[in-house]
Amino acid sequence: MSLFADEASVEDPVGTPPKIGRKEVRKFYSKSLSGGNKLELLASSWGSYGKAAMITFAVHEQMEVGSLRMDVTDVMTFDSNSNIITMQAY
Repeated sequence: MSLFADEASVEDPVGTPPKIGRKEVRKFYSKSLSGGNKLELLASSWGSYGKAAMITFAVHEQMEVGSLRMDVTDVMTFDSNSNIITMQAY
C-alpha cells in the first residue's frame, strides 16, 4: 500500500467503478488476493513512459471445474513523489 498515493484510484477491471483512496484500494486487494490466486510476471511485456508505466502478468486461478489463466496488463500513472495515482487493469 505504500506505493499508492493517499487518493489513488484503482479501476480493475477497466469499466468498473474505481476504488478511490487507500482504504478502498486495500479492501479490494485483500479480497482479490485471498482466494489463493497465483501471479506470474511476464517480464518481456513491461515498460515505463514518463509518468506512466505498464506491466503484464498472468493470473492463475484454481476453480472447481478446472484452472483458469488470465493475462492482465496494468497501466499506472505516478505523482511527483513516484506514488501511484491511477491504476487501470486491462
